[in-house]
Amino acid sequence: MTDSMVTLLYRYRVPIDQLKEVMNLLDPTEDGVSIRGTKYGRYTFVGVPGRICDVIVTDSLKNTLDEEVVLEVSEKTGKYSGNKRRRFAFRQWPKAKILDIQPRNLTISNTKECIEISVSSRSRLTSDEEITIVERFEKLRSNLKGYDIGAIMMWQYRRYFQHLQVSDVTTLAVTWQFEVDRETCTLSMANRSASRALYKLSKELGWSKLTLREQIKLGVYGQWHHESELIPIYSKMLGHPTGCGEATVRAASGGSMSPEEVVNDAQHQR
Repeated sequence: MTDSMVTLLYRYRVPIDQLKEVMNLLDPTEDGVSIRGTKYGRYTFVGVPGRICDVIVTDSLKNTLDEEVVLEVSEKTGKYSGNKRRRFAFRQWPKAKILDIQPRNLTISNTKECIEISVSSRSRLTSDEEITIVERFEKLRSNLKGYDIGAIMMWQYRRYFQHLQVSDVTTLAVTWQFEVDRETCTLSMANRSASRALYKLSKELGWSKLTLREQIKLGVYGQWHHESELIPIYSKMLGHPTGCGEATVRAASGGSMSPEEVVNDAQHQR
């Protein structure tokens, strides 16, 4: 996964110990982020959906001896949906440059109802703290006790995967719900697991998920499109009645093909 469509709002340096406090409130996701060659772990706050807010942390910070870390607060636009969410990025910064960034204190308030994040000044010249940022994120239910696990998958289907047949989804839900550990799994984790299972089923059935950029390029609307619809479009773009380019076949069978690959594949076939 690569980073895209991010608008930086704030950048501060905060004590590394305050990052450790944040890590205690996070759920890891299975998909990481790569930004300009640097790898990050991606997380969500426990109980807060990833579509609203996520946190990324440079892998190198796991064993760092640095006393401070850079916090960047951004607005992230999804490359598939175009929806916006808040992103908190913790980065390791060169020691020679980190002192050029304004110092701040990071405070996390964790209640049953919400996660509240505030960033305040570290000035010793005044007795009053200057609050720079306050972000508040409502929590969803986290505990799975007494929860209908199958309903989680059906909710994911109704919201994000309606291109699938409901009979295929209900069949999948029967087996999938036994894979969810009620004791260790949170509601957010179960939702991500259901989404991954439905995504995999979509690929197996010949569906491709297109980014906004790919939708515009191909002249189609919506994220999900079946290979029976895409193959003629790819073939027409490449000037082949049957569409035999490698990138075309890969895209039509469930892979994502960028506009650059379309052009390169067309040139190769010529």
